[in-house]
Amino acid sequence: MHFVYVDESGDAGSKAGSSCHFILCGLLLHHTDWREAKTATLAMRIRLQEQFGFPLPAELHASEFLGRNDRHLNLPRNLRFKCALHALGFLLHNPKLRPLRAIVDKSGLRTETRQLAWQSLLQQARRSSAVRPPEGCQAEGLIVVCDDHRAAPRRDLLNSLGPEIIEGIIEQPFGMDSCDTQFLQLADLLAYLTKQELNPGKAFSDGHSRRILKRLRRLFALCDA
Repeated sequence: MHFVYVDESGDAGSKAGSSCHFILCGLLLHHTDWREAKTATLAMRIRLQEQFGFPLPAELHASEFLGRNDRHLNLPRNLRFKCALHALGFLLHNPKLRPLRAIVDKSGLRTETRQLAWQSLLQQARRSSAVRPPEGCQAEGLIVVCDDHRAAPRRDLLNSLGPEIIEGIIEQPFGMDSCDTQFLQLADLLAYLTKQELNPGKAFSDGHSRRILKRLRRLFALCDA
């Protein structure tokens, strides 16, 4: 059995001013690795506090954390970017947390955007969970945890994905406040950075941001290999 922690970036709309892409990013984690991964993630956050001054209780909300505000959390942007690099490096070297992402280009799209994104992400999760299940574990299925209830797919959307997907999901996907789980904060970071990779804003035009996006591409290239 696996947990899938999911966050989104962009919007699913088609009106003027809507984002060009709708993005879902997730972290796949086997239930037997959950406590170890939680401990490792907490240790990573403690390093961010000790090395860069990022307060342990603070939420890593990427759009604010990596935005143009020069003193968010009283930290200059160069230190906040170093925190993001460190977090990506943590994921690079922690194979028990497997990043996933689904990107939907909305240009000329007539199909339901959320449906396409969730179908892609959950198919990836199913394939990845079947590759190397822990030895001796007979429990199968996905527990989907999203960043609040707005992002969680409802039953009508899940039913549109087909039985081969929804039969593998345990109960109904549900939302949590991202401040309560580091895994959702990391999913949020991946989703935000993917959006910047596709359509970089003004805050992502310097050397620091290019290093972050290079590491992001390396992370997903490693996962896709």
